[in-house]
Amino acid sequence: MKKYFLLLIVFSSLSIFSEPFGGGSGIATDPYQIWTEDHLKELKDSSANLYHNSTWLIGKYFILMQDINILINYSICEGFPGYFNGNRKKILAEIMGYYPDDYSSSIFTGLLSNTTATIDNLIVEGIINYQLGIAGISDYTHNNNIISNCINNAAVKNLHPAGSGASGIAYTNRGTISNCINNGIITAADRIGGISGDNYGSITNCINTGKITATNSKVNDIFSGVGGIVGTIANGCVRVSNCINIGNVVGQGAVGGIIGTFRGATGVGPITNCVNYSYVKGIDRVGGILGWVFNEEVNINNCINSGVVEGTSDVGSIVGKE
Repeated sequence: MKKYFLLLIVFSSLSIFSEPFGGGSGIATDPYQIWTEDHLKELKDSSANLYHNSTWLIGKYFILMQDINILINYSICEGFPGYFNGNRKKILAEIMGYYPDDYSSSIFTGLLSNTTATIDNLIVEGIINYQLGIAGISDYTHNNNIISNCINNAAVKNLHPAGSGASGIAYTNRGTISNCINNGIITAADRIGGISGDNYGSITNCINTGKITATNSKVNDIFSGVGGIVGTIANGCVRVSNCINIGNVVGQGAVGGIIGTFRGATGVGPITNCVNYSYVKGIDRVGGILGWVFNEEVNINNCINSGVVEGTSDVGSIVGKE
């Protein structure tokens, strides 16, 4: 008697799971681990997809596990919406480039609005040479964004001969910057500060030690400003408090040891408990704390200038021009 055997072959779909980044699950107690330059590039690719409606990174946690050197001509994160713990480690970056369009650059570019993106405990070193609104940590922060306990040691230079400015921590700040230090040399045509170039938010407990040099700060332009901490302050500024400048500040118009220009009609917060220890030099509207107050009353409380202030007209130990 012949026997027949039916062999059933079942094909299953096998998926090979590749663990993202260097480990972790992206939650607060188990953040994604960043160990290498490839992990940073993976983060860049993931964050860039946010502009194509991929939002899986929102609210995810990351931690830098070791110092990383990276040579790129772009930012490592575009529109980052998560929580990045630098873990007191360094990113040594060389971001170089010049483009005819409106490009900005920094380690993080354009932290997304409507998210509580947070950058904490990160140290940045190297060179950042670009154009239009550049910074060491982030070119732009939105209302809910937080940058805290970060240090910029990178030299930041805006290559545009008459474009927007530069800063050590965040070029345009609408969020909160606290306990941050800029040690880098910052150079741009205008709108330049050690911590922020253009501040609408809150800056507290920050220090600038780097030299701030504006090559073309305009004397009568309310958008112009050069400051050890902030270049310009505008509507909606919450506060600038408990900040110290010990880096030389040099420009042409609206130059201040702490803030260059203070402008806006409503909702502008006070300047309190700030100290300038360094040399401040300009041509017009030059002050040890604040260079120019435009069309606004400003509260300056418990601020001290111990630096030399030099200029041709409208020069003051505390305020240059009101």
